[in-house]
Amino acid sequence: MPDEVATPELLSRLVAREEGALGLLYERLGPPLRGMVARILTSQEEVEDVVENSFLELWKQTAQKTSVKASVEVWLTLAARDLAVERLRAARKSPRRKLSPPSLDSAWLPDSSEFALFARRRELVRNALGVLPASQRAVLDLAVYRGRTEEEMADLLHKPLGRLRDELRATLRYVRQRLHALMGTWTANI
Repeated sequence: MPDEVATPELLSRLVAREEGALGLLYERLGPPLRGMVARILTSQEEVEDVVENSFLELWKQTAQKTSVKASVEVWLTLAARDLAVERLRAARKSPRRKLSPPSLDSAWLPDSSEFALFARRRELVRNALGVLPASQRAVLDLAVYRGRTEEEMADLLHKPLGRLRDELRATLRYVRQRLHALMGTWTANI
């Protein structure tokens, strides 16, 4: 795979329906997506299916575009996470909320340069999240990787729903502030 081709350029080639662009994007971005989805789903077959469906959705969405500003890495991560959470909820027959991938035109999605900044500061972000109390990390894990609803989290953690919501809000406020301080860009809106 030629690493000298930048991901934004591959995305432009995908929008232009250039043969092979989706395959190159899949080779480049598929492995990290599989790793993230594997934290959510245990079946390797389901992991592969979710990742492939995410790329298929990207292909469908780019069919109507003439250009895309958003970071394809972030878009694919959000799409794959949402698909994986849907599968988790379906497996445990939780209340289903249809999750759909964000629009490639979403103003709050970072562009490729902002994503590159985030990638360079990944260790700082990891350290900032590492100082969260264990209870707050557990809430984030249940919400982000386990796809639990607030009611399910309250039951699992044996906490009143109001207290859990307060803790979740405090956690998200801390994460938002730390990411804004570290990044100073799009993360202020998460």
